[in-house]
Amino acid sequence: MQYIIKDRKKGLVEITIDTKEELPFVKRLIEPEDQVTMRSSRVSKAETGKERIVATITIKVEKVELENITLRVLGRIIWSTNENIPLNKYHSFSISEGDRFILEKNEPTESFYKLLEYIKSKFDSKEYFICSIDSDEYAFAKVKGNEIKILFSEGICIDKNSSDTEVFSTFRQIIDKIPKTVKSVVFLLHPSVEKRFLEFLKNKKPELYDRSYFVKVYHGGVSGVYEAVKGGYLRNIMKASRLVKEIDEINELMKEIAKNGNVAYGPKEIEEYVEMGAVDKLYIVENKINDFKEIIDKALSKGSEVMFISHSHEHGRILEGIGGIAAKLRFKV
Repeated sequence: MQYIIKDRKKGLVEITIDTKEELPFVKRLIEPEDQVTMRSSRVSKAETGKERIVATITIKVEKVELENITLRVLGRIIWSTNENIPLNKYHSFSISEGDRFILEKNEPTESFYKLLEYIKSKFDSKEYFICSIDSDEYAFAKVKGNEIKILFSEGICIDKNSSDTEVFSTFRQIIDKIPKTVKSVVFLLHPSVEKRFLEFLKNKKPELYDRSYFVKVYHGGVSGVYEAVKGGYLRNIMKASRLVKEIDEINELMKEIAKNGNVAYGPKEIEEYVEMGAVDKLYIVENKINDFKEIIDKALSKGSEVMFISHSHEHGRILEGIGGIAAKLRFKV
Protein backbone atom coordinates (compact mmCIF):
# COMPACT_ATOMS: atom_id res chain seq x y z
CA MET A 1 0.00 0.00 0.00
CA GLN A 2 1.16 3.50 -0.86
CA TYR A 3 -0.25 6.65 0.64
CA ILE A 4 0.16 10.42 0.45
CA ILE A 5 -1.10 12.62 3.28
CA LYS A 6 -2.76 15.58 1.55
CA ASP A 7 -3.93 17.37 4.70
CA ARG A 8 -3.09 15.90 8.10
CA LYS A 9 -5.50 18.09 10.09
CA LYS A 10 -8.43 17.18 7.83
CA GLY A 11 -7.45 13.52 7.66
CA LEU A 12 -7.18 13.74 3.86
CA VAL A 13 -5.13 10.86 2.46
CA GLU A 14 -4.64 9.42 -1.04
CA ILE A 15 -4.29 5.63 -0.89
CA THR A 16 -3.18 3.17 -3.58
CA ILE A 17 -3.71 -0.57 -3.12
CA ASP A 18 -0.70 -2.65 -4.21
CA THR A 19 -1.88 -6.18 -3.32
CA LYS A 20 -5.14 -7.88 -2.40
CA GLU A 21 -3.60 -9.00 0.91
CA GLU A 22 -3.71 -5.36 2.07
CA LEU A 23 -7.50 -5.07 1.77
CA PRO A 24 -8.48 -6.54 5.21
CA PHE A 25 -6.20 -3.96 6.83
CA VAL A 26 -7.36 -1.07 4.64
CA LYS A 27 -10.91 -1.96 5.70
CA ARG A 28 -9.96 -0.86 9.24
CA LEU A 29 -9.03 2.60 7.94
CA ILE A 30 -12.50 3.39 6.56
CA GLU A 31 -15.38 4.04 8.98
CA PRO A 32 -18.98 5.30 8.78
CA GLU A 33 -19.17 9.10 8.28
CA ASP A 34 -15.80 9.16 6.48
CA GLN A 35 -15.76 10.39 2.87
CA VAL A 36 -14.28 8.35 0.01
CA THR A 37 -13.61 9.78 -3.44
CA MET A 38 -12.61 7.79 -6.50
CA ARG A 39 -13.21 7.32 -10.22
CA SER A 40 -16.30 5.19 -10.74
CA SER A 41 -19.16 4.50 -13.13
CA ARG A 42 -22.89 4.70 -12.61
CA VAL A 43 -25.94 3.99 -14.74
CA SER A 44 -27.99 7.16 -15.29
CA LYS A 45 -31.28 7.80 -17.05
CA ALA A 46 -31.08 9.98 -20.17
CA GLU A 47 -33.51 11.04 -22.90
CA THR A 48 -32.21 8.24 -25.11
CA GLY A 49 -32.50 5.69 -22.32
CA LYS A 50 -30.06 4.42 -19.71
CA GLU A 51 -26.38 5.21 -20.09
CA ARG A 52 -23.30 4.45 -18.03
CA ILE A 53 -21.46 7.55 -16.86
CA VAL A 54 -17.85 7.53 -15.72
CA ALA A 55 -17.01 10.28 -13.23
CA THR A 56 -15.19 11.09 -10.00
CA ILE A 57 -17.63 10.55 -7.16
CA THR A 58 -17.52 11.26 -3.42
CA ILE A 59 -19.68 9.28 -1.00
CA LYS A 60 -20.27 9.60 2.73
CA VAL A 61 -19.56 6.11 4.01
CA GLU A 62 -22.26 4.04 5.70
CA LYS A 63 -20.90 0.50 5.36
CA VAL A 64 -17.60 -1.23 4.51
CA GLU A 65 -17.50 -4.92 3.58
CA LEU A 66 -14.78 -7.29 2.42
CA GLU A 67 -15.99 -9.58 -0.37
CA ASN A 68 -13.38 -12.09 -1.55
CA ILE A 69 -10.62 -9.92 -3.07
CA THR A 70 -12.67 -6.72 -3.17
CA LEU A 71 -13.40 -4.04 -0.59
CA ARG A 72 -16.95 -2.73 -1.03
CA VAL A 73 -17.63 0.76 0.31
CA LEU A 74 -21.28 1.88 0.36
CA GLY A 75 -22.70 5.33 1.03
CA ARG A 76 -24.67 8.29 -0.31
CA ILE A 77 -23.28 10.50 -3.07
CA ILE A 78 -22.37 13.99 -1.85
CA TRP A 79 -20.34 15.22 -4.85
CA SER A 80 -19.60 14.32 -8.45
CA THR A 81 -17.79 15.78 -11.45
CA ASN A 82 -20.85 14.99 -13.62
CA GLU A 83 -24.06 16.94 -13.04
CA ASN A 84 -26.16 14.08 -14.43
CA ILE A 85 -25.31 11.98 -11.39
CA PRO A 86 -27.89 12.81 -8.69
CA LEU A 87 -26.77 13.61 -5.17
CA ASN A 88 -27.95 11.78 -2.02
CA LYS A 89 -28.40 8.51 -3.91
CA TYR A 90 -26.69 5.32 -2.77
CA HIS A 91 -23.53 4.30 -4.57
CA SER A 92 -20.84 1.70 -3.88
CA PHE A 93 -17.16 1.52 -4.75
CA SER A 94 -15.42 -1.78 -5.37
CA ILE A 95 -11.81 -1.30 -4.32
CA SER A 96 -9.26 -3.92 -5.37
CA GLU A 97 -5.61 -4.38 -6.24
CA GLY A 98 -4.24 -1.40 -8.21
CA ASP A 99 -7.06 1.00 -7.28
CA ARG A 100 -6.49 4.51 -5.96
CA PHE A 101 -8.89 6.54 -3.82
CA ILE A 102 -8.96 9.54 -1.51
CA LEU A 103 -10.10 9.07 2.08
CA GLU A 104 -11.20 11.97 4.26
CA LYS A 105 -11.65 10.98 7.88
CA ASN A 106 -14.63 12.30 9.80
CA GLU A 107 -12.47 12.41 12.92
CA PRO A 108 -8.76 12.03 12.08
CA THR A 109 -6.76 10.63 15.00
CA GLU A 110 -3.14 9.73 15.67
CA SER A 111 -4.13 6.05 15.84
CA PHE A 112 -5.36 6.34 12.23
CA TYR A 113 -1.96 7.63 11.07
CA LYS A 114 -0.19 4.96 13.12
CA LEU A 115 -2.29 2.29 11.41
CA LEU A 116 -1.50 3.77 7.98
CA GLU A 117 2.21 3.58 8.76
CA TYR A 118 1.86 0.03 10.08
CA ILE A 119 0.05 -1.28 6.99
CA LYS A 120 2.65 0.22 4.66
CA SER A 121 5.59 -1.19 6.64
CA LYS A 122 3.88 -4.59 6.95
CA PHE A 123 3.62 -5.07 3.19
CA ASP A 124 6.79 -3.23 2.14
CA SER A 125 9.02 -5.66 4.04
CA LYS A 126 11.44 -8.08 2.43
CA GLU A 127 10.18 -11.59 1.68
CA TYR A 128 11.91 -14.70 3.01
CA PHE A 129 11.11 -18.17 1.67
CA ILE A 130 11.59 -21.16 3.95
CA CYS A 131 11.65 -24.86 3.07
CA SER A 132 11.61 -27.20 6.06
CA ILE A 133 12.44 -30.87 5.40
CA ASP A 134 12.70 -33.99 7.53
CA SER A 135 12.21 -37.68 6.74
CA ASP A 136 8.41 -37.54 7.11
CA GLU A 137 7.28 -34.15 5.84
CA TYR A 138 8.31 -30.98 4.07
CA ALA A 139 6.75 -27.52 4.05
CA PHE A 140 7.36 -24.37 2.04
CA ALA A 141 6.51 -21.02 3.62
CA LYS A 142 6.80 -17.29 3.03
CA VAL A 143 7.68 -14.82 5.77
CA LYS A 144 6.99 -11.19 4.96
CA GLY A 145 6.92 -8.42 7.52
CA ASN A 146 5.32 -10.06 10.53
CA GLU A 147 3.34 -12.73 8.68
CA ILE A 148 4.11 -16.44 8.26
CA LYS A 149 2.21 -18.10 5.41
CA ILE A 150 2.51 -21.83 4.70
CA LEU A 151 2.29 -22.08 0.90
CA PHE A 152 2.28 -25.87 0.69
CA SER A 153 3.26 -28.98 2.66
CA GLU A 154 3.21 -32.73 2.06
CA GLY A 155 4.14 -35.99 3.72
CA ILE A 156 7.17 -37.90 2.41
CA CYS A 157 8.96 -41.12 3.36
CA ILE A 158 12.75 -41.20 3.63
CA ASP A 159 14.60 -43.68 5.84
CA LYS A 160 18.12 -45.01 6.14
CA ASN A 161 17.28 -47.86 3.76
CA SER A 162 16.03 -45.54 0.99
CA SER A 163 18.33 -45.58 -2.02
CA ASP A 164 19.96 -42.39 -3.30
CA THR A 165 17.81 -42.67 -6.42
CA GLU A 166 14.61 -42.71 -4.33
CA VAL A 167 15.75 -39.92 -2.03
CA PHE A 168 16.97 -37.67 -4.86
CA SER A 169 13.70 -38.21 -6.70
CA THR A 170 11.82 -36.98 -3.60
CA PHE A 171 14.13 -33.97 -3.31
CA ARG A 172 13.60 -33.18 -6.99
CA GLN A 173 9.82 -33.18 -6.49
CA ILE A 174 10.20 -30.74 -3.59
CA ILE A 175 12.48 -28.37 -5.52
CA ASP A 176 10.25 -28.50 -8.61
CA LYS A 177 7.31 -27.22 -6.55
CA ILE A 178 9.21 -24.10 -5.51
CA PRO A 179 8.16 -21.23 -7.82
CA LYS A 180 10.77 -20.36 -10.45
CA THR A 181 10.61 -16.72 -9.35
CA VAL A 182 12.10 -17.66 -5.96
CA LYS A 183 15.86 -17.19 -6.21
CA SER A 184 16.89 -17.77 -2.59
CA VAL A 185 15.55 -20.14 0.07
CA VAL A 186 16.26 -20.74 3.75
CA PHE A 187 16.40 -24.55 3.98
CA LEU A 188 15.69 -26.04 7.42
CA LEU A 189 17.16 -29.54 7.36
CA HIS A 190 16.74 -32.39 9.83
CA PRO A 191 19.92 -34.47 10.36
CA SER A 192 18.16 -37.44 8.71
CA VAL A 193 18.10 -35.63 5.36
CA GLU A 194 20.76 -32.94 5.68
CA LYS A 195 23.78 -34.64 4.11
CA ARG A 196 22.01 -36.11 1.10
CA PHE A 197 19.93 -32.98 0.47
CA LEU A 198 23.03 -30.75 0.39
CA GLU A 199 24.71 -33.22 -2.00
CA PHE A 200 21.64 -33.26 -4.24
CA LEU A 201 21.19 -29.48 -4.34
CA LYS A 202 24.88 -28.73 -4.91
CA ASN A 203 25.05 -31.13 -7.87
CA LYS A 204 21.61 -30.67 -9.42
CA LYS A 205 20.71 -27.04 -8.59
CA PRO A 206 24.04 -25.27 -8.00
CA GLU A 207 22.61 -21.78 -8.69
CA LEU A 208 19.98 -22.25 -5.95
CA TYR A 209 22.56 -23.84 -3.63
CA ASP A 210 24.86 -20.82 -3.97
CA ARG A 211 22.12 -18.30 -3.14
CA SER A 212 20.44 -20.17 -0.28
CA TYR A 213 20.93 -20.60 3.48
CA PHE A 214 21.03 -23.89 5.39
CA VAL A 215 20.05 -24.40 9.02
CA LYS A 216 20.06 -27.67 10.99
CA VAL A 217 16.80 -28.24 12.87
CA TYR A 218 15.23 -31.12 14.77
CA HIS A 219 11.70 -30.86 13.39
CA GLY A 220 10.75 -30.51 9.74
CA GLY A 221 7.52 -29.70 7.93
CA VAL A 222 5.06 -27.10 9.16
CA SER A 223 6.03 -27.43 12.83
CA GLY A 224 9.66 -26.97 11.83
CA VAL A 225 8.91 -23.62 10.21
CA TYR A 226 7.23 -22.26 13.33
CA GLU A 227 9.83 -23.76 15.66
CA ALA A 228 12.70 -22.21 13.68
CA VAL A 229 11.12 -18.77 13.77
CA LYS A 230 10.15 -19.04 17.44
CA GLY A 231 13.47 -20.56 18.52
CA GLY A 232 15.60 -17.88 16.88
CA TYR A 233 17.36 -20.21 14.41
CA LEU A 234 16.79 -17.67 11.64
CA ARG A 235 17.81 -14.61 13.64
CA ASN A 236 21.03 -13.86 11.75
CA ILE A 237 19.40 -14.40 8.37
CA MET A 238 16.23 -12.45 9.12
CA LYS A 239 17.62 -9.89 11.56
CA ALA A 240 15.90 -7.03 9.70
CA SER A 241 12.55 -8.81 9.72
CA ARG A 242 9.67 -7.23 11.60
CA LEU A 243 8.66 -10.73 12.71
CA VAL A 244 11.93 -11.23 14.60
CA LYS A 245 11.48 -7.86 16.32
CA GLU A 246 7.96 -8.78 17.42
CA ILE A 247 9.03 -12.14 18.80
CA ASP A 248 11.87 -10.52 20.76
CA GLU A 249 9.57 -7.84 22.17
CA ILE A 250 6.87 -10.28 23.32
CA ASN A 251 9.44 -12.67 24.79
CA GLU A 252 10.86 -9.81 26.86
CA LEU A 253 7.36 -8.70 27.85
CA MET A 254 6.40 -12.17 29.07
CA LYS A 255 9.62 -12.46 31.09
CA GLU A 256 8.75 -9.19 32.84
CA ILE A 257 5.19 -10.38 33.50
CA ALA A 258 6.55 -13.64 35.00
CA LYS A 259 8.69 -11.74 37.52
CA ASN A 260 6.05 -9.05 38.19
CA GLY A 261 8.21 -6.36 36.61
CA ASN A 262 7.27 -2.94 35.24
CA VAL A 263 4.57 -4.21 32.90
CA ALA A 264 0.79 -4.26 32.70
CA TYR A 265 -1.78 -6.02 30.53
CA GLY A 266 -5.50 -6.05 29.86
CA PRO A 267 -7.63 -3.06 28.75
CA LYS A 268 -8.66 -1.79 32.18
CA GLU A 269 -5.20 -1.76 33.73
CA ILE A 270 -3.58 -0.34 30.59
CA GLU A 271 -6.13 2.47 30.37
CA GLU A 272 -5.31 3.55 33.94
CA TYR A 273 -1.56 3.55 33.32
CA VAL A 274 -1.95 5.44 30.01
CA GLU A 275 -3.99 8.10 31.82
CA MET A 276 -1.15 8.50 34.36
CA GLY A 277 1.44 8.84 31.59
CA ALA A 278 3.19 5.73 32.91
CA VAL A 279 3.29 3.73 29.65
CA ASP A 280 6.66 3.59 27.93
CA LYS A 281 5.74 1.14 25.15
CA LEU A 282 2.28 -0.14 24.23
CA TYR A 283 1.71 -3.48 22.48
CA ILE A 284 -1.57 -4.22 20.68
CA VAL A 285 -2.44 -7.30 18.65
CA GLU A 286 -3.41 -6.12 15.16
CA ASN A 287 -6.94 -7.57 15.09
CA LYS A 288 -7.80 -5.49 18.20
CA ILE A 289 -6.56 -2.12 16.92
CA ASN A 290 -10.02 -0.70 16.29
CA ASP A 291 -11.14 -1.81 19.78
CA PHE A 292 -8.41 0.24 21.46
CA LYS A 293 -8.28 3.39 19.32
CA GLU A 294 -8.95 5.73 22.24
CA ILE A 295 -6.21 4.13 24.32
CA ILE A 296 -3.78 4.35 21.37
CA ASP A 297 -4.55 8.04 20.81
CA LYS A 298 -4.13 8.85 24.49
CA ALA A 299 -0.86 6.88 24.70
CA LEU A 300 0.58 8.67 21.66
CA SER A 301 -0.41 12.03 23.13
CA LYS A 302 1.51 11.09 26.31
CA GLY A 303 4.67 10.25 24.35
CA SER A 304 4.33 6.46 24.51
CA GLU A 305 5.72 4.26 21.75
CA VAL A 306 3.06 2.05 20.15
CA MET A 307 3.77 -1.30 18.47
CA PHE A 308 1.19 -3.44 16.64
CA ILE A 309 1.75 -7.21 16.76
CA SER A 310 0.53 -9.69 14.14
CA HIS A 311 -1.81 -12.44 15.34
CA SER A 312 -0.55 -14.79 12.60
CA HIS A 313 2.28 -16.12 14.79
CA GLU A 314 2.34 -17.71 18.24
CA HIS A 315 3.63 -14.64 20.07
CA GLY A 316 0.78 -12.54 18.70
CA ARG A 317 -1.66 -15.16 19.95
CA ILE A 318 0.03 -15.06 23.37
CA LEU A 319 -0.64 -11.32 23.49
CA GLU A 320 -4.21 -11.93 22.34
CA GLY A 321 -4.62 -14.40 25.21
CA ILE A 322 -3.88 -11.73 27.83
CA GLY A 323 -6.43 -9.28 26.45
CA GLY A 324 -4.77 -8.20 23.22
CA ILE A 325 -3.03 -5.25 24.87
CA ALA A 326 0.00 -4.90 27.17
CA ALA A 327 2.64 -2.34 28.06
CA LYS A 328 6.10 -1.75 29.41
CA LEU A 329 5.85 0.90 32.10
CA ARG A 330 7.95 3.87 33.11
CA PHE A 331 6.83 3.24 36.66
CA LYS A 332 4.37 0.96 38.43
CA VAL A 333 1.90 1.77 41.21
